Amino acid sequence: MFEARRPAEWWREHLDGVIGRPQDFKGICPAHPDEAPSLHVTGRVGKDALVKCFAGCKYEAIVAAIEATPVQRDVVVSFRPRLNGHAPAIRYEIRDVAGILRATHVRTDLANGSKSMTWEGGLNGLRAEDLPLYGSQLLPAWPTDEIIVVTEGEKAAQALLDAGFHALGTVTGAQATPSLVALGPLLGRPITFWPDADDVGLLHMSRLADELKAHGSKPRTVEPPEGVAKGWDAADAVEVLTPTQVEELIRQAPPSESMPAGDDDALISAYLDDVDEEEPQPLRFGLLHPSGHTVLFGDGGTGKSIISAWLIARLVAESERVLLLDYEMNARFEWKPRIRKFGGLRRQVKMLQPGPKPKPIWDTLPRILYEIEEFQATWIFVDSVGYACIGHDAADSVVALQYQAAVAQFGLPVISLAHTTKTGAEDKYPFGSIFWHNSPRLTIGVTRGDGVRVLTNHKANDRGEFMPIALDWKWSEANALPDRLEEVSLTPRMVPGTAKAADTLLDFVPDDWPGISRDGLVETLEANGIKMSYSTVMRTLKALEEAGIVISRKEEKGSLMYRRRVEE
Repeated sequence: MFEARRPAEWWREHLDGVIGRPQDFKGICPAHPDEAPSLHVTGRVGKDALVKCFAGCKYEAIVAAIEATPVQRDVVVSFRPRLNGHAPAIRYEIRDVAGILRATHVRTDLANGSKSMTWEGGLNGLRAEDLPLYGSQLLPAWPTDEIIVVTEGEKAAQALLDAGFHALGTVTGAQATPSLVALGPLLGRPITFWPDADDVGLLHMSRLADELKAHGSKPRTVEPPEGVAKGWDAADAVEVLTPTQVEELIRQAPPSESMPAGDDDALISAYLDDVDEEEPQPLRFGLLHPSGHTVLFGDGGTGKSIISAWLIARLVAESERVLLLDYEMNARFEWKPRIRKFGGLRRQVKMLQPGPKPKPIWDTLPRILYEIEEFQATWIFVDSVGYACIGHDAADSVVALQYQAAVAQFGLPVISLAHTTKTGAEDKYPFGSIFWHNSPRLTIGVTRGDGVRVLTNHKANDRGEFMPIALDWKWSEANALPDRLEEVSLTPRMVPGTAKAADTLLDFVPDDWPGISRDGLVETLEANGIKMSYSTVMRTLKALEEAGIVISRKEEKGSLMYRRRVEE
């Protein structure tokens, strides 16, 4: 039950990890070990708020926990210690050179190793790229001939400030780039960039350096010492080095190198030794790649979104957090009722939809990455590929590669819904394109069978082929959405469009090699008094092979031989 005692702004001021709007937000409950924000606050500014902890903590216990650890403030940063396993929430005030507060960035390092970064109260229509660098209000007091260090993020900048250096921090995240509005106050000053020790951090600072050089500056870039960990930054340096050693790194920084000619994100380089090696993991639900990209494709009306809603509900039941990129804008009519029907409609599913000026998925990466971090998403669903590539031909090879590169930036398992070609000329691959088949880790085709939907893996890669999955749809009432989907054993009669012929043909296909050829099947059928044309035999064998019921291989003489597939 909600209880009203204090206004919403009081709660926003006193909670860590705040996510949401000023009138409706969640935060870390201080009265219990909270792995994700579970304290819900709703109300109107200046009015009493409604407060509820979904873990069941009493109102009095929550207030007592807050009052036992009062907020400690200084001019720029405020924090509050917590005893629930999380690091303190730190509020970084983003002020311009005149000292005017433009935004407040809140960082909470969660007990599970992740972090929550939120804009307290939102940005009020401002772009993060146009916000001042963190610490800009200090610029007027610094001598114009002294080095200013620019770091990635507020934490590293504050560490240098605390150590007595002149430092500012970008507030956009490494994937985005501060605009000239933010960088303008640096022009004419000696600037040294201190990137995080990883490719993304180096690219971030290289873009900033190029922007300043285009306006006459001659920036330098700190080179991290050899052997430091990936992501090592100025805050790490201050912790392990003496002030003299830190100053030496800054003063010995070489001139900033320009980005290579061409598009700065066309290619990304790395030593192979530094590439994270993926340990093989079992498929989720025997169907989804646990860390890579799975494409679920088929004709319209085959039930891709219903199957996806069923999968989302199963993920939610296992405490996953799903971000749905709803490019087709079907949340009201399809996604919400379907996920609710399968019992997965909880606050573990969040959606993003296109705005009035939609852009392709690769042009909205900073916003998506921000939502992933804020929501702490663990899985991504995209509905659908064609709409996510708005303004571009999804079947084009370059577009396919742009899409794959974009979703790879999420760093999470991604399920993309896609379509086959309208002509039906090639229904084995999404959009009839081999590029959409090669790049994902898995491509799963969805077809209608005899009363079921058949899900077939169209590629093996390092996983090996799994047997096709047949899903039987169960209804508790007529003319309604299915209540549940059940896996059932796949039979020849379920093979789309060839049920009768498949039933007959399989009686004569052996279980072992050397198998039987198409000519051999026609002859065997005739010998048993069964009339079936050669074209029907070919079409049925193709359907059975795509459904995974039979497999083929070429003999030395070039004949294509077939046998039943036996699950080992």
